[in-house]
Amino acid sequence: MGNPLVSVIVPVYNAAEYLAHCLDSIVAQTFSSIEVIIVNDGSVDNSSDIIETYLKKYTWFHCITQTNKGPGEARNVGIAASQGKYLAFIDADDYVTSDFIDVLFKLAEKNSADIAVCNFYIQLPNGIHFAFPFFTSVSIMSGAEAARKTMDMFNLPGFAWDKLYRRELFTNNGIKYPPILYEDAVTICELMLNAKTVVATKKPCYYYCRHKQSITSNFNVKYVNDYLTAASIMRNYLISRHLWDEWEKPYKEFLRRIEAHIFLEIGLKKRPHNVRIRKEEIRSIHKHIRKLMMKPAPGEDTVIQHTTQNSEGGDN
Repeated sequence: MGNPLVSVIVPVYNAAEYLAHCLDSIVAQTFSSIEVIIVNDGSVDNSSDIIETYLKKYTWFHCITQTNKGPGEARNVGIAASQGKYLAFIDADDYVTSDFIDVLFKLAEKNSADIAVCNFYIQLPNGIHFAFPFFTSVSIMSGAEAARKTMDMFNLPGFAWDKLYRRELFTNNGIKYPPILYEDAVTICELMLNAKTVVATKKPCYYYCRHKQSITSNFNVKYVNDYLTAASIMRNYLISRHLWDEWEKPYKEFLRRIEAHIFLEIGLKKRPHNVRIRKEEIRSIHKHIRKLMMKPAPGEDTVIQHTTQNSEGGDN
């Protein structure tokens, strides 16, 4: 039997509460030419036991175990081990519809697309779910058009997981996820810019589950710094590709949305905090965003770093 057509990569870190549901949804796929690569990223709960159960039952499940390196590095390890023509990423605390792979595969093949994207459900902790309401109405676009849309989280969100990618996009262009949080926002833009055709469907095939342990529910100092580092990496990529003049406006709009998101999260923090220090943090973040918006200096090729001080006590 030849290589599978699709490699499904599942990074796992302490996801025991949700993992079986996720893996069951992969087992239920109507598309059969699949391999599943689970990357156990240093889990210390009983995720390993759950993974072992699936490895014994399904020969097309494989597992790579490593020390904790974060979701980006876990995805990179999965990509390196993959054999499929296409790659899909599913977070261990999410799950998918039974036709997730089938829908995206047929969409990609029919349109000779490098990336196929589906809409998704947002599932709240109480189980209520609804389709993401602002998903793009454009079904076929160039990679550059799609990349611009990913800069607007209310149009074509730049997540890793609601997409099917031609594996060569990664391997032929040396694209890897950076070892930070919000790593997908950077990588999606780079992948789109290297894609010739991107195709999208408004049909929701992925369940993005919000819960107390998810990254977006635990916004803290590290997330602020990584968010801004991701924006800086994106800036440098645009500069290196000589795209700054063309992309300055959408990039600056992207930065304004990042700034609004960070300030909202800081404002919603319920823990006691020093108001003076919090104001200093906000001022520092605003100053850093303004720096990222500046016209590049000749020969600029370094990531603009930002370090937010910890006013929360234990947020790191």
